[in-house]
Amino acid sequence: MAPQCPKNDAWACFPQYPLCSTTKEPSRASRLTLELIDSLVSSLSIDSHRIYVTGLSLGGEGTFDIITRRPHFFAAAVPVCGIADTGKVDLMKSTPLWIFHGDSDDINPVDYSRNVVKALKIKGVVPIYTEYKGVKHDSWTKAYQEPELLNWMFKKKRTDAQVE
Repeated sequence: MAPQCPKNDAWACFPQYPLCSTTKEPSRASRLTLELIDSLVSSLSIDSHRIYVTGLSLGGEGTFDIITRRPHFFAAAVPVCGIADTGKVDLMKSTPLWIFHGDSDDINPVDYSRNVVKALKIKGVVPIYTEYKGVKHDSWTKAYQEPELLNWMFKKKRTDAQVE
């Protein structure tokens, strides 16, 4: 499934952007996406322990946000050049993360990803973090071509122990 965010919405709501404090309730786009996932899982033969999320730019923001909305739901997450609410790392830490960003990003500065990685490490979680030297906002081209990315992601499986 590859949902697209409507132009009049966002995956994540940051009222104090760029301070990155997200709203309590998910955006309409995120809520509808989660409802669609639930519907598909209940009506199709989907391994609910192998549901992954990834997104780039605005979708990277959504990736970070959606795993905080369902902390023990996704088997792995791959946010690319996104922004996150670092105050919600406790909700992110149960999801394996491979985070990508270009160090010369002129849309979403690289410090956003660096801050998430730093906050996760403080909580004892060390995500995989790849930062591309000299790459601006289009870090997704390199990220999605990483030879080990799909192998890494598809080896991840949510266990019943992760579910609270």
